[in-house]
Amino acid sequence: MADRYLELTANDRERLVEFGHRLEPYTDQIIATVTDRLQQVEEVVAILPGGDLAARLRPGLLEYLNALKENQTDQYLQAIGARIRARAEEGLLYEQLIVTLMVLEDQVARFIRELYPLKEDDLAVREAFRKLSHILLATTAQAYLNGKEETIRAQQEAMLALSTPVVEVWEGILALPLIGTIDTGRAKQITQNLLRRIRDTQARIVILDITGVPLVDTRVANHLIKTVRAARLLGARGIIVGISPEVADTLISLDVAFQDISTYFSLRQGLEAAISMLGLKVAPEGVLR
Repeated sequence: MADRYLELTANDRERLVEFGHRLEPYTDQIIATVTDRLQQVEEVVAILPGGDLAARLRPGLLEYLNALKENQTDQYLQAIGARIRARAEEGLLYEQLIVTLMVLEDQVARFIRELYPLKEDDLAVREAFRKLSHILLATTAQAYLNGKEETIRAQQEAMLALSTPVVEVWEGILALPLIGTIDTGRAKQITQNLLRRIRDTQARIVILDITGVPLVDTRVANHLIKTVRAARLLGARGIIVGISPEVADTLISLDVAFQDISTYFSLRQGLEAAISMLGLKVAPEGVLR
């Protein structure tokens, strides 16, 4: 059975614990050398905190060194992964992150030859430390990727929300102007936004305006029908407007029927119909007095 490369063995952990204890007297020296080296590295200078850099870096470096000697590497990797994910969402560059870790590992690795004069011990500790370094880099890469994916997902959701505004055009009437391509993800967002607004406003009529949708095929038509049906479950009747002659011809050729859903050529016609459905009339000022 093959071994997992990115996994510490019991022997690896024993070596790292022993190495951590031997490093303890050199803690201040390690912190000083890491601090000095970081200040000389172009890739990370811009993100270094101001003030006493050594004092600012000390808690993080102590956490790393303590994880070695206390056999807490798993907990350390989990904690560092969460922080890196958060920093990625804040805009930290991957290069800056990786270079910082490389500087730390390089300074710590220098002590292996000094603390282990016997070659066989040197090789065993070096191998365990190298594996831990690779695991830390892999954890960092995955956490950074997750953070960036979360940022992208949040941005996409924000863009979808902005691209599907639900407007109350009259008391009891909501209008949803749709612009651009409607795929499955956007259709879900459209439905969710509309249902929330129906709940909040107690609307009785919803108007879906597809004038700005460049292509209305079977898939798009089915999305619209499902949205109207979902609105109906909350007590709101759906109207679809923006049905041009070209769109009507396409839907007929595709044998798509909106069944009992009212459709109109323009938003004006749809709004007039919605007002009428509510038993209201629109007239110039003074006519109904």
